[in-house]
Amino acid sequence: MTKKLIIDFTPTGMIPTKKLTPHVPVSVPEIVEDVHHACEVGITKVHIHARDPKTEEPTYKKEVYAEIIEGIRKFAPYMVICVSLSGRTFHKFEERSDALELDGSLKPDLGSLTLSSLNFNKIASVNAPEMIQKLAIRMKERGIVPELEAFHQELYKLYHYYNPANDEAKTRETVAAMVEKLEPLRAVTLPERLADRQGDFDVGVAALGEDVNALRAALDTGNREAVQAAVESVHSAYQAVEAIFD
Repeated sequence: MTKKLIIDFTPTGMIPTKKLTPHVPVSVPEIVEDVHHACEVGITKVHIHARDPKTEEPTYKKEVYAEIIEGIRKFAPYMVICVSLSGRTFHKFEERSDALELDGSLKPDLGSLTLSSLNFNKIASVNAPEMIQKLAIRMKERGIVPELEAFHQELYKLYHYYNPANDEAKTRETVAAMVEKLEPLRAVTLPERLADRQGDFDVGVAALGEDVNALRAALDTGNREAVQAAVESVHSAYQAVEAIFD
């Protein structure tokens, strides 16, 4: 039986600039054209990040989002469009919610809602409970669906909750889930623009797999110090894989 899945196409993201890679779309025409190409091969949903036209840095301004959405709607009126409400760069509610104020055909279908604060390699994404609630309320008022974002879910629970609480049962469940999720990662082929990082990615995923297996073995010993050390190794290995895409 074939499983159905949703592929969330994100052409730009928060980090890449033309200095990092010439392939990333940052201007409105580039983003729209990239979505157009992806649409031709079958996507029906897109997660967009707007950029300042002068600096190429992320922008929250609804006027830029409006131009992108207008361009996409011209060739794909059915496209499900999600706008980024990220807390990595912008911290005021009025900034993060600005794109939610668009109307008519320019109103996004979804808005990203990160459910916790978390650290990326070089910056923190701060999402206080009050901010999460205010964004959720505003989306409900505007008839926009929240796209719930849970980054590195298994590792987050393991590192911040289950291991500190010495909850062996939950730790074992999480390790089993990580083992399962590692299988498709080993088969990943990076896109052409990231082809030069494929080797590092493969090595990183292999190292992560070894550390996860070491954690599973440490759990079987019942040695608390060994488990703690193994959890730290898994966390470091995961961060190393993340760093490949900085």
